[in-house]
Amino acid sequence: MSIGSKNSIRSILPGCAGSLFTALSYKEIPEFMQQLRNQPGIGAAALEFAILTAARSGEVRGALWPEINISERLWLIPADRMKAGREHRIPLSDAAIVILERMKEHHVSDLSFLAPNKTNRSRI
Repeated sequence: MSIGSKNSIRSILPGCAGSLFTALSYKEIPEFMQQLRNQPGIGAAALEFAILTAARSGEVRGALWPEINISERLWLIPADRMKAGREHRIPLSDAAIVILERMKEHHVSDLSFLAPNKTNRSRI
């Protein structure tokens, strides 16, 4: 697997089978993650974070800094943001912490993983 000429996240994702993406073989995951890590931009960081935390994309895009406790290595998603309506506690791996620290370095008060937030919330 290699990055396509477009140099985008889509170029390293597996092909689409109808409306569903085909799954990567577990043997391909390390190479995919390395290529993803080398992609520029917040979208690549958000996708890697979603993979590392097994979170839904909406949960990642809506993540707020007050939900993250780096010292306790925990992301606490409140029930009102969860599909099941229950609070969700996600332990953070070393790799997830690295992503958060990188996002915090470039943190602008209204910046989420994807784009500046129009409201005055402290998104990641």
